[in-house]
Amino acid sequence: MSANVGLSRSTTSRILHEQQLRAYHYSPAQNLLPVRHFQHEFKINIWCGIIGDYLVGPFELPAKLNGQDYLNLLQENLVDLLEEVPLRVRANM
Repeated sequence: MSANVGLSRSTTSRILHEQQLRAYHYSPAQNLLPVRHFQHEFKINIWCGIIGDYLVGPFELPAKLNGQDYLNLLQENLVDLLEEVPLRVRANM
């Protein structure tokens, strides 16, 4: 605290004592809780699209997604997912 106000420790201590105060150290509440990395506990990749007022999907992708898996979604599964969207909306995409 003394470094923050530009005074020596003894001066800071004396002023606090005169005011009947004590120096303290605080820790943010976030530092008191154990750190959890939820991403390491489970993984799920979900793809969804929005076309106008329609939600396309959801479609579950592999936990470790690569370019080939995404290409398979676009080439093989997207047609099935778009069946829920009216033809007039698909025609204007």
